Parts: sequence; C-alpha cells; structure tokens
Amino acid sequence: MLPLQVLRHVWARWGAWYKRQPLDYIRHYFGEKIGIYFCWLGVYTTFLWPAAAVGLLVFIIGCGLSGDDIPSQDICNDVNETVFYMCPPCDVSCDFFFLREACYYAQAAFLFDNGATVFFAAFMCVWAVFFLEYWKRTEIRQAYRWDVLGYEEQEEQPRAVFEATVKTKKENPVTGRLESYVPSFVKSGKLCRAVAVVIFFVSCALRLM
Repeated sequence: MLPLQVLRHVWARWGAWYKRQPLDYIRHYFGEKIGIYFCWLGVYTTFLWPAAAVGLLVFIIGCGLSGDDIPSQDICNDVNETVFYMCPPCDVSCDFFFLREACYYAQAAFLFDNGATVFFAAFMCVWAVFFLEYWKRTEIRQAYRWDVLGYEEQEEQPRAVFEATVKTKKENPVTGRLESYVPSFVKSGKLCRAVAVVIFFVSCALRLM
C-alpha cells in the first residue's frame, strides 16, 4: 500500500478516532514538522480528558447548588414579577423590562460562576503546568527518536498542488530562480470574496440576536 493509503486506512477515518496516531507514518508522508505538530495535538487532546471531566463535575455541582443561590431566588421570585421595573440595557433599541424577566440569565450565570468554579480555575492552573512540562519531555523524546534534535528549519518547498495549479512564474530577486507566483489581482479577488462571506455571516448572526 502507498503511504497515503496506509494513512487513510489506519488514521483518516471515523472508525479510528479512539486509536493512537500513527506518528511514524505521518512523519514519513508529511515530514518531521507536521509529525511533531500532530504529536502535540495528540498530547493536548489526551490532557483535555481530565479537564473535561472536572469541568463537567463542576457544572453538575453548579446545577445542584443553583436552588440555594439567594440572588437568583430574589430575581426569580414571583412576588417581584411586576414590582421592579428595570432601565434599558442600551440606549437605542432596548426597552424597559421587569426584573423577573432576567431570571433565566441569573440562573445560567450561576452555573458558571459559583464556588466550585474557583476550584476549577485552580485545577486548570495546575493542569496547564503539568501539560507544558509533559509536552516538553514528549517533544524531546520524539525528536531524539526521529533524530532531529539539532534540526534547523529549512526553506519550505511549495506544495505539489500549488505548483500544478499556478501557471504564472516570477524571478525571485534574492535567489534569481523562477518561482510560482500568484498575481496581486488574483489575491485581491480571493480576499474580497472571503471578506464578503465573513461580513454576510456576521450580519446574519447580528440579525438573529
């Protein structure tokens, strides 16, 4: 099997999401730089499991304690439904509202801002230190295994797809060699289309708010 076929079979498919990454195959096909990146990505994803577990536990604790939060109880009290009339949160399109209408937001805010979140913040500080130190050891070990400890980054070669797609050539003023070149008007056209798409989706998001 070709290297790309091996990667598709053992790595780039949904059924292999739980398996260890074939870093050696990735390195042989993409190079050491990309191999180290996916090595980091694997370590980072693995370290996210305990952080996610603790975060879920803190969220569940917040749900259990939400009924004892006095500020939320005061806001959600039915007695105050038409008693407290609040000022608009903005100057243009906002209107006056009753305090009772903010009940949902008060309860939701408590889920992410309670006593347990202080513990989670301290846990994430320790988690970040352990992750950084473990990655340093893993990176050195992987670099030694691939014999790239003294590796110095060389000039990145253009991708084969880019070379095959771009037909325009231009002399490099530094090396004097002809290199593939994308004209400025082509870059500007692609940039304008990308900006237009971003503006469109941002406008849709603001419209739905």
